[in-house]
Amino acid sequence: MKYFFTATLLLFVTVSSFALEPQVGDSATYKTTYAEGNATNSSIWQKTILEFKEESQWQYWAKVRWESDSPFGSTQEEWVAFAILFYIDSTEGFCEKMQDVSKDAQLEQISVPAGTFMSCKVLATHGGEQTWYSKEVPFGVLKRVLNFGDGSRSEDILTGFNISQ
Repeated sequence: MKYFFTATLLLFVTVSSFALEPQVGDSATYKTTYAEGNATNSSIWQKTILEFKEESQWQYWAKVRWESDSPFGSTQEEWVAFAILFYIDSTEGFCEKMQDVSKDAQLEQISVPAGTFMSCKVLATHGGEQTWYSKEVPFGVLKRVLNFGDGSRSEDILTGFNISQ
């Protein structure tokens, strides 16, 4: 999970193609599968926007709840910078911008348990991460695959989402 947050944060700093349209109650549910050798572990986790606050004209924050059935912890709430919510204006526009960062960014249709979406598939420059992004879901991520140097692998797949009105 540490690698997921580190890689995600690097991407946020690199790209700024966000839509400022998140709503309280938006949520996304993922299934994470971690495989190491012959052992496989899975967990379900969800993140939900609880509230917003403005500290100044330029600083906006969102309180996000992370819930997981993982044995490492079930619920956590934290304030995060608004931009880190990662809502995308346009999948196509996002993909064009990502091509400046990763030559392996391409539009691709993908099916996950939450549905079928047009996405921007991005292969990280270090080669160990592939992520599919879409403007159609809260937090933008449809699927993420991390391949670690030790041969282990982690995969997050969107299983459901809610867009508040």
